Amino acid sequence: KWYRLTRLPMGASFSCAVAQYITWLMVLPLLTMENVVVLTMIDNVRIAAKDPETLVKAVSVFLERVKLCNITLNSECDWTTKCTTQEWVDRARTTAIGPTRFLGEVHEEVHGKHLFSNTVKTVDKLRTVWNRLRDGSTTTKRIIVHFMGLIFFMAHTVNLSFGQLESLVRT
Repeated sequence: KWYRLTRLPMGASFSCAVAQYITWLMVLPLLTMENVVVLTMIDNVRIAAKDPETLVKAVSVFLERVKLCNITLNSECDWTTKCTTQEWVDRARTTAIGPTRFLGEVHEEVHGKHLFSNTVKTVDKLRTVWNRLRDGSTTTKRIIVHFMGLIFFMAHTVNLSFGQLESLVRT
């Protein structure tokens, strides 16, 4: 007889809280820096500053703390390369120009207006779950709650009020 595990365990239930706490500790010095804004969500960090030079300093402080604590960053970020201050400034200017993506949201400034939308990846997630609900696959309460949660998140991103989703909430 063969036995198989059909659902992988996702780790300890407190692991998200631990990751968030560690992230807060990593960015703590940045919170006192003038003209620097830091957003975190579990293990995601977004650092913004009023000017490229301040961003360079903030990111440098963050990276030094990461290195000191021996924390591994995502491979998609090329943080392993030592950059000169000018290279950091150039990176800061480049990333400040176009739309920015963070945790499933896209933010861009057009004609002085701040516009928010959902990323293509988030929309694809919604489409995948929707198709699964429609195609007759096994549907669990968890899948339905995931679907509704994704809708609420996406509605929040584009500034829809909870009241506009009344029929979904009733369902």
